Amino acid sequence: MKGHHAYPPDEFDAAAQEERPRGVHRAPRTWWSRWGALVAVLVVFPLLAFGVVTWLSGWDGLQQDGTAVDQPQAEVPTDAGATEPDAEATDGAGQPVEESPTAEPTPEAPAAPEPDLTAPVAVLNATGTSGLAAEAAGVLEDAGFTSLTTGNWPQQDPPASVVLYADPADEGTAGEVAAALGITGVQLSEAVEDVTAVLWTDYVAP
Repeated sequence: MKGHHAYPPDEFDAAAQEERPRGVHRAPRTWWSRWGALVAVLVVFPLLAFGVVTWLSGWDGLQQDGTAVDQPQAEVPTDAGATEPDAEATDGAGQPVEESPTAEPTPEAPAAPEPDLTAPVAVLNATGTSGLAAEAAGVLEDAGFTSLTTGNWPQQDPPASVVLYADPADEGTAGEVAAALGITGVQLSEAVEDVTAVLWTDYVAP
């Protein structure tokens, strides 16, 4: 109901009297717009999944449980009678390595003859120290030698104390004399006839 007032009508009263729609109403929703998404989830997706599984199950590369099947590798036939060619040995840099010749075993030196404690042994003093030869002869006598003589060395002074022998058969005896007196030099010499111990200033009685 329009109110009654004493004022004359203006432009605002004219706008209010125009007939215009009062609000907008939506059209009712269709069945597919309401339930289409649910139908797609419950029906379409399971059908697609079933089709994919069915296609994969028919592939020869998969087993029934979906795991991959190892394909057997073809074996390379080998000739049992064939031998590989001799490959040249190389070092880390690819350079050929020369094979060292096999060293031949060094022949063992023949053993020295057994010492003869009854062989004649001369003990000669080449120094001016009196009694040096007799002292050394006493050492040899204690070692078991039974045929000993003492004296002075008549020839040129040796560079060091030495045991000389003329016969190769006396090598073992000369070595035993040197060991008993603590002398390192043992030589084959034509200057003597028997095993001879020549004592020089470096000799120290054991």
